[in-house]
Amino acid sequence: MEYERLEQELRTLRDINREQEAELREITTRFEQSQLANEEKQRLLQNSEQRLTIQFENLANRIFEQNERRASEQQQKSLIAMLSPFREQLEGFRQQVQQSFGEEAKERHTLAYEIRQLQQLNTQMTKEAVNLTRALKGDNKIQGNWGETILTRILEASGLRKGSEFENTSQY
Repeated sequence: MEYERLEQELRTLRDINREQEAELREITTRFEQSQLANEEKQRLLQNSEQRLTIQFENLANRIFEQNERRASEQQQKSLIAMLSPFREQLEGFRQQVQQSFGEEAKERHTLAYEIRQLQQLNTQMTKEAVNLTRALKGDNKIQGNWGETILTRILEASGLRKGSEFENTSQY
């Protein structure tokens, strides 16, 4: 009896052991599957993290480039705005210089014309001085004619008209 009971207990324990071994195998299989699933999830998370890191870096670079471009455009606009008054002043100065050169050229042209006129007048006065010298050194008839010519010129320069306000009777 004792033997039977022990044998019965042994069978029961063996059955329990088999059940527990089957349960252990099942749990081990589920654990291994769960571990494989967790490893796969971990790989997916790492891949996702790498993709997100790359995307974040790309996004950060794009934002940096946009900000840099905006800053560059803003600096360019500021520089243009700052240099605009100088450009206008420089243009005004250039126009003044051109106008001054133009006026100076006109004045030089006018001065050259006046110098030519003075040269012609000087030549004419020299001729007249020579003629006067000859007349003064020559005979009385030439001196008289010369005097009448000078007097006629003086009267005409005074605004008198020959034939109306005075008469020239000599024939030279």
